[in-house]
Amino acid sequence: MMKKSRWFKGIALAAAAVMFAGMAGGCGTKGVTTTSMEDPNTVPETPYEINWYICANQQSDVATVENEINAYLKDKINATIKLNIMESAQYSDKMTNMLQAGEYFDLCYTANWMLNYAVSAETGAFYPMDELFEKYMPKTYELADHDSLEGARVKGKIYALPTIKENATAYGWIYRKDIADKYHIDMSQVKTYADLLPIAKMIKENEPDMTYPIDWGENMSLGGTLPYVSVMTGCNLGYVQGDDTFKIVNRLEQPEAMEQFKMANTYYKEELIKRDIMTNNSDADRIKGLQNGKTFCMMYPLKPGKVQELIKNPKYDFAQAYIEKPQAALGLASMNAISATSKNPARVARFLELVNTDPVLNNLLVFGVEGKHYEKVSDNVIRLIPNSGYCLSDAKWMLANVFIGYCTEDEDPNVKKELQEFDKEAERSKLMSFVFDTTNVQAEIAACSVVEAQYNKQVSLGALDPEPIVKQYLTELKAAGVDKIQEELQKQVDEYLANK
Repeated sequence: MMKKSRWFKGIALAAAAVMFAGMAGGCGTKGVTTTSMEDPNTVPETPYEINWYICANQQSDVATVENEINAYLKDKINATIKLNIMESAQYSDKMTNMLQAGEYFDLCYTANWMLNYAVSAETGAFYPMDELFEKYMPKTYELADHDSLEGARVKGKIYALPTIKENATAYGWIYRKDIADKYHIDMSQVKTYADLLPIAKMIKENEPDMTYPIDWGENMSLGGTLPYVSVMTGCNLGYVQGDDTFKIVNRLEQPEAMEQFKMANTYYKEELIKRDIMTNNSDADRIKGLQNGKTFCMMYPLKPGKVQELIKNPKYDFAQAYIEKPQAALGLASMNAISATSKNPARVARFLELVNTDPVLNNLLVFGVEGKHYEKVSDNVIRLIPNSGYCLSDAKWMLANVFIGYCTEDEDPNVKKELQEFDKEAERSKLMSFVFDTTNVQAEIAACSVVEAQYNKQVSLGALDPEPIVKQYLTELKAAGVDKIQEELQKQVDEYLANK
């Protein structure tokens, strides 16, 4: 269902964690800077340049934005900003090497799926923020989701600031509303892939231009069955939705999983999904298929305004329909950390306070300069200028407080209020702030991740008969040590609940 699936936001993550730990282990706490104390209520005499590494599409007119930000910051905190913007693969490689070498920088994007936040923090790559919040970021701390802050604790300290944004999600359908209206289909009543099957067959028969009525990604058959406990578990381990005892189980041993694997295979044999699903299953592939009219729907983690966020300049009329109540999640998929090598963590913290509370600075960072990168439509709504050379609106969820910036004209102007209400309505699990400490099972997680990489697509995507594959998959996971991981995870969950 996209990289942030209920089960595991990246099959090789745990293996990467162990590998990164081996690389970063030598870093320890080298280069950790002691916070230079400065009065948060005065403008320092000495300027400081903040080097921020951002994971986003590269921009050609960064210099203009930097100049505007620098002019704005001079009379506030006497700082300048250097925006180092790189696309995901380049960012991951560059930052991993920098962290391994203990190189200087000030601020970077990190997550439970990028730069392996927990491992990076534990090995001394990031500066602990606890002492910075009260003095330099009090308003930001107040605005932040405190469950997410607690979830960001590693060995008792917070090493990154979760982005201030919605943290709830609810699975549901993104679909062609014009087709649904044509055939009187109420997608809010379609709760499972079994419910969708006769609809998909009907559309396949009557809409020849739709070559595959439904599209899904690698974890199609996991949504709604076994929610994840922590992305660091992986290895098919989780608890059954609605189980208040939080018994950790292996999904491959649950009959519901096999039923969904077989359902996926039925869709494939009926030619209701694309024939190259094994190699063509990314978010971008699915969104492109919807935009081009090749497919009717896909299941996706939703929130208010998700359709407008994903599908720009649509050719058709799209809508979304939830199939469950919103569930709150930790905001660990989007955080920014101060480097342990920063020469002035206090100034960086003051910058974070501003960018999370000052709409002028926030909009400069996200949208650029008015008249050059965007035009105002009304007080809080803007129109992006095509090919302007700068726009980070698609990455704003990775940067800073999303609730204080402009809306673009293709967004519902009420979307920010709706997102906040969505968050308030979300159910919060007792394990909301639980984070799995993998120290005792790193070798087993690495071995199981190799097995997952081999078999997960084969059982999940539908192109193959799942029964013989699941048997071999489970056998090899057992040999790799999955039972030991399950035992350790259960132990930590039980201890967490007992002390909660």
